[in-house]
Amino acid sequence: MTVMRFALAGVLCAALFAGAQGLSRTEEGGVCGGAAGLAAAFEAHVKAFNTPRDIPAMLAFEEDLVELGHTSGEFVDFSTLTPEEHERRVREGAAKTELYEWTPDGVHTRVYGPTGLVWGSYVRKHQATGGATSVAEGLFTATYVCADGRWRSVLWHRSPRR
Repeated sequence: MTVMRFALAGVLCAALFAGAQGLSRTEEGGVCGGAAGLAAAFEAHVKAFNTPRDIPAMLAFEEDLVELGHTSGEFVDFSTLTPEEHERRVREGAAKTELYEWTPDGVHTRVYGPTGLVWGSYVRKHQATGGATSVAEGLFTATYVCADGRWRSVLWHRSPRR
């Protein structure tokens, strides 16, 4: 619960920072397509999550990502990996995964200038190769920035409900 409070505090601080910088909440327009573009980017990332053997999609999704691991409780900064290390990590994970379904629910989005926030709940089904299927429910937050004409995922946090 403490980790989730930390993540939610980060989301709120990002929104407050945006307001302090004179950035107002926007819903449409801009180079990245506003809230509609953010929702489309989020949906593409969910699709990448759910197809772990699509190596190019996973590599593109994780290009700028810092993630707080929902099982390890540790930060993973994908941007510090070399392209070779990153691809090796993704391929190893895909080889160990028989089934992965991550389904978001109650998704909310907010756009503050070049910053996009997405949050909601999720259900995750996972089966390691040759293993049993596990199911977890939880909450997530994701932070995006509009850069190079597209929404780029920079921070994800997922916490299982206890």
